[in-house]
Amino acid sequence: MHDVASQVRHNLKSFYTPIEMPGGYMFNHVKTLKYIDLYYNSQFESGEYDEQGYRKYFLNIVKQPCDVASKFIDLDTKDIILTSKPGGIEHKMWLMQRDLKDWLSESGFAKFLNQSGEEYPKYGTVVAKRTRNGAWDGVHIQNVRTDTRTDCLRDSGFVYEAHMMSRWEVEDMKSWNADAVAELLETNPSQTQFIIYEAYHRVSSKKWERSFLTNFLNVKDKESGQYLPVAESQIDPNGEYMAGNELFMDEVNDIPYREMHWERVPGRWLSRGFVEYLLDNQMSTNDLSLGKRRSMRVSSTPLFWTTDETIGRNVLSDLEPGQIIKGQITPVDTQERNLATFQTEEDRWEKNRQEKTFSFEAVTGKNLPSQTPLGVVENAVNMIESYFDKKRENFGLFVKEILTTDVIPAFKNDKRKSHILKFMHSDSDMDKLRRAVTDHTMRTAFWKYAERTGTIPSRMSLELERVRLEGAMKKRKDLAFELPDDFYDDVDELVDVVVTDESVDVQQRLQTLQKVFETMSTNPTVMDNPLTRTVFVKMLELAGVSAVDLDLVKSDMDASQGLGAPQQTPQAMLPGQQPQNAAQPAPVAQKQPVAA
Repeated sequence: MHDVASQVRHNLKSFYTPIEMPGGYMFNHVKTLKYIDLYYNSQFESGEYDEQGYRKYFLNIVKQPCDVASKFIDLDTKDIILTSKPGGIEHKMWLMQRDLKDWLSESGFAKFLNQSGEEYPKYGTVVAKRTRNGAWDGVHIQNVRTDTRTDCLRDSGFVYEAHMMSRWEVEDMKSWNADAVAELLETNPSQTQFIIYEAYHRVSSKKWERSFLTNFLNVKDKESGQYLPVAESQIDPNGEYMAGNELFMDEVNDIPYREMHWERVPGRWLSRGFVEYLLDNQMSTNDLSLGKRRSMRVSSTPLFWTTDETIGRNVLSDLEPGQIIKGQITPVDTQERNLATFQTEEDRWEKNRQEKTFSFEAVTGKNLPSQTPLGVVENAVNMIESYFDKKRENFGLFVKEILTTDVIPAFKNDKRKSHILKFMHSDSDMDKLRRAVTDHTMRTAFWKYAERTGTIPSRMSLELERVRLEGAMKKRKDLAFELPDDFYDDVDELVDVVVTDESVDVQQRLQTLQKVFETMSTNPTVMDNPLTRTVFVKMLELAGVSAVDLDLVKSDMDASQGLGAPQQTPQAMLPGQQPQNAAQPAPVAQKQPVAA
C-alpha cells in the first residue's frame, strides 16, 4: 500500500505542475479549469467586492455561446436509430428499436446525453464512465487526474477519479476488503465523508491495476507530531505521510472511461472549449464594466470647491437652509465624457466573441438590424449550422461507440429472458408487433423441427402454421405482450447505430415519401426482388424513414423461405432428410406469446 500511495502522490504532484507547450508558453491544467468554472458561474477570482467595499457585478459573456452550442449539438434517445445490415430482420429490428428506447430511458442514458451536451462546449472535454450492467454516466472533469501531456486517457500511465463518499456508502461496498473498510470506519468514528480515490495504473500494454485509496494525503506535522490532511496541490515530496487505507485492489483489461474533445490543442490532454476560448474577452469585459461603473459613480456624485476655509467640508450636511455664504462655492464638473469610448471598446470585444463562437444574432434570438436581407440571414445560419454539424458528428460518433460496445450488449443481456413489452401505439403498430412475434415463433419452430427430424418443413406447412399463429394472436386485444426468451439473439452483429439530426427536415421527409409513392406506383414488385428490396429499404433508412412503419416489409420468414416471392425454397438436404416427395409432418406447434 505504501508504494501505491507514494506513486499516487508523485503523480498528483505532476498533475498540478504546469507543462510547456509547443511554442514555448506554459499551460496550467488546474488553473484553466478553475477559470472556466469561475467565469461560467459569474464569479470573480478576487471576490465579489472591490477595495472600497462596493459590490462588483459580473457581466457574463461566456455562458450564452455554450447554451447556443448545446442547442445545436443536442442528442436525445429518439435520435438513436437501429438499422439492420444486409440480411437483417427488419420487423424484429423495428421492435428492438422501441424496446431499446424504453430501456435507455429507464437506465438514465437520456440524462447522460443531456449532461454531456452541456459540458462538451463548456469544458472542451467530456469524460464518460462505464458503470455496472453496461450503463454509462458522466464524470465531472474536475474529479479526473491524469497525465496532462497525453492525447487521451489510455495513453496516460495513470488515471485517477476522486469520489466524495459518505460513511454509509463506503460501508455498503460489499466487494471491497471488509477488514480495510472496518479499519477505516473504526479509526475515524466521527468522520461522515471520505474522499476515495479510484486509481488506475498501467502495468502492461493490456493490463491496468485498479485501487481504491483514502487517507494517504495526511502528512506529519513537525511541531505537534500529528498527521494533518493537506491539499493535493500542497504535496511535499519530502514530507512524512500516512500509509493510508487501501480498500480494494485488482487488475482490469481496460479503464472504464471514454472521452470526446471539442477542439484539440497539440501538446495537452484538455481540449479547448468556448469558455477558455473567451477568457480574454471575459476579462476585458469585466474591466470595461467595472471601469464604466466607477466612472459613472463619480459622475453621479456632486462635488464643489471654494477658497473660503470657513465653509464646512460638506455642503449637504454642514450648511442649513437660508444660511448666508460669504465665500464663493463652485461646482466641480464631473461629467463622464468617455461613454462613447467605452461603448466602442465593448462592441469590439462583443464582435470578437461572436466570431470566435459563431453566436451571431441570427441564432441567439436577438433582433436583427432593420432591412437585413433574408438571403443574408439564411446564408449566415447555414454557415453556423455547418460548423456545429461537425461537433455534433463527433458527439454522435462518441455515443455510437458507447452504444455498440457496451449499451446494446447490456440491453440484450438484460432482455434475454422473456419480458413484457407494453405497446401503447396505433393498430398498425400492433400488427407489426404481432408479425414480429410470429416471425420469431416461426423461425424457432422451423429450426427445432429441422434439427429434430432432419427435414425442412414444406412451404404449405409453414404458411398454415403462420395463419394459425396470426389468427390466435389477433384474437387478443391486449396492449402488452410477453416476448419469448432469447428474442433478440438472432440479431447479433446485425446492428448499426445511426445518430440522426433531431430536428426533422419536413420538406426532405415529404420528398422521400413522395419518392416512395412514385416508386411503388410505377414498380409494385420492387419489394419482391431481393436486390431491389435491399436497396430500397436501405435508401429509406438513410433518409430516416422506416420501411416497417410504412408497412413495406414482408414477413421475415417469407423473405427467408421465398413465400410470396418468385424464387423457390432452397432444397439443400439436412442430415437425415427425407426425399422431396416423402410425406412431411407439420411442424410442432410452439408455445404462443402470452398476453400480459
